[in-house]
Amino acid sequence: MTDHPDVPPGCQLIVRDSVGSTSEDAKTLATEGAPGLTVVWAQEQTAGRGRHGRSWDSPRGNLYLSILLRPDCEIADAPQIGFAVGAAMARAIRAVAGADVELKWPNDLLLEGQKLS
Repeated sequence: MTDHPDVPPGCQLIVRDSVGSTSEDAKTLATEGAPGLTVVWAQEQTAGRGRHGRSWDSPRGNLYLSILLRPDCEIADAPQIGFAVGAAMARAIRAVAGADVELKWPNDLLLEGQKLS
């Protein structure tokens, strides 16, 4: 990738052309001590997957990223962050783009029945 976006202060952007999974890369970086707000961004994923190990196509031309968070909360409370992020993203897309985005449990965003994230 040639164009790298600016990121807010405190964020670290890791740019990859192709990865198996941005989530797996973020997990590896986390175990290596990467700071919170590290963003792994890739042009394509060759082994993207979702809940229950389901895989999906991640061809070039779409946005694939994972953000490493290090929340100051109990481990048992951390999964709630994903739900809150999904709801916040849906609200933001509606407000900015005026798109009729739906939230599908637990945190998928759909537009006209197609998965956005």
